[in-house]
Amino acid sequence: MLIQHDLVRISSLLAGFVTFAMLIWTGRRMRQNFRARIYFALTACTFMYAFGYSQALIQTNLDSLIFWTRFEFAGVPFIPLFLVLLSAHTRFYRENQPFPSWVYLFLIPGLASMFANWFYPSTNLYYLNRSFRMSDPFLMVNSITPGPLWYLQNIQAVAAIIFSLIVYAEGSLRIRNKRKDMLLMLFGISIPAGGFILSLSGIYQSSYDMVPALLGLASPFFAAGIISDRLISDLSYARLNFYKTTENPVFIFNTENHLIDLNAAALKAFRTTRKQALNRTWYDLLDGLNDGEVKITTEQTQLGKELSFNGNTYSYTSLIFKDHKGRVRGLLRALYDITQAKNAMSVLEQEASFDGLTGLLTRRRWENNVEMALKQGVRFSHSGSLLVLDLDHFKSINDTYGHQAGDLVLRELSQRLKSVLRDIDIIGRYGGEELGIWLMQTRPEDALVVGEKLRKLVTDLIIRTGGNSIEASASVGIYGENELSSTDLFYYFKKADRALYRAKENGRDRVEISRE
Repeated sequence: MLIQHDLVRISSLLAGFVTFAMLIWTGRRMRQNFRARIYFALTACTFMYAFGYSQALIQTNLDSLIFWTRFEFAGVPFIPLFLVLLSAHTRFYRENQPFPSWVYLFLIPGLASMFANWFYPSTNLYYLNRSFRMSDPFLMVNSITPGPLWYLQNIQAVAAIIFSLIVYAEGSLRIRNKRKDMLLMLFGISIPAGGFILSLSGIYQSSYDMVPALLGLASPFFAAGIISDRLISDLSYARLNFYKTTENPVFIFNTENHLIDLNAAALKAFRTTRKQALNRTWYDLLDGLNDGEVKITTEQTQLGKELSFNGNTYSYTSLIFKDHKGRVRGLLRALYDITQAKNAMSVLEQEASFDGLTGLLTRRRWENNVEMALKQGVRFSHSGSLLVLDLDHFKSINDTYGHQAGDLVLRELSQRLKSVLRDIDIIGRYGGEELGIWLMQTRPEDALVVGEKLRKLVTDLIIRTGGNSIEASASVGIYGENELSSTDLFYYFKKADRALYRAKENGRDRVEISRE
């Protein structure tokens, strides 16, 4: 799933780069050409679609995801219209001949779809419902319920592609002097058309959208159909400008692994000069950072290879590049700053490990930690004991003083218990008002003493809130072994829970130990 995610993200990002290059080319070379203006508008919309989608795929919080989705939908609703206008103008108009003014009224449905998407959920015209989910480590759209404008836009997209296919095919057959241009445009529109066919036929079944990448791939063919002169050189010029101005550090190595070029972002990130960096290997560059003030760590993670230094964390990719004859010419290495994503992952891990109310371990993390302790204990024949502590009549506290008071009792009790336990002991909130405590290297007889101490601590605890003094008591069930015999936590919990049940049956506010 993560590989597919990366492939879609990278292909959409590359589509964004290509359309960005085509925008520069169009703006510089075809300003007096009305057809080029239509192409420029189509390419701008495709750029917002592709680049916005590529960024939406790597967001870790809802606000950023919504921002990039809105950026994406500043272009998406207008693509069908500009596809139709471009094909109609190519077939029926001269290059510099404008459309009549009434044609621009067809922008209204696109504007309606754009604003309906932007202002969801204030308006439910584009989506009736939309939900999100975490897909480690990114936030993704989980499901949508389409609204009327969603269906309208998709109908427009299919109709625009069919119309363009027919117009370009008919033009290539009937207009001899424009046959080459028409065939280029026909090939271009066939690329997204093929994507729609794969989706509608069920061959391509995925929640990821491949249309941005396909439209980006089609963009150069549309440009070539309008005017093909100097297309390759201008694209290279635009890519060079992007390489120089991007905020991502980029390094270029020759076939002998020596650095032959790096961009301004790389110089800034590595705090070096071009003269100092050139002709060095990648590992020489890394060694140059190890001056006692910075720490370099490289590891393979779900985000790819990572490099951490100067307070930032980067993922990096390496790509072999070839010349026009297919010969390997060197290696390109690009770094992507993922510091914010890593920080967000740390916050999520913290939230997943600790209970928000009590500050104790969550049930899942507690069970994992205890199971690791059991494996170690069995391996080295250690002793160990499990305590299950449950507050007595906790429901009556909630009913009498309110749930906030009950939460306060749980929070204060948890912190008191944690303060009297050893650092090596493992305490967690097992569920509701029930706590699990694993006493490392503790014999059952010693665990009985600890259990009594904890029970008394609960009895002595008085919580004052809202002018009320709340007293509580707890029942404790214990099971332990002088030499641990099993790594199955449930085996110990079942016996401790039976002891807890006896404590409840025998009047509560007491400690019972299982001798089974």
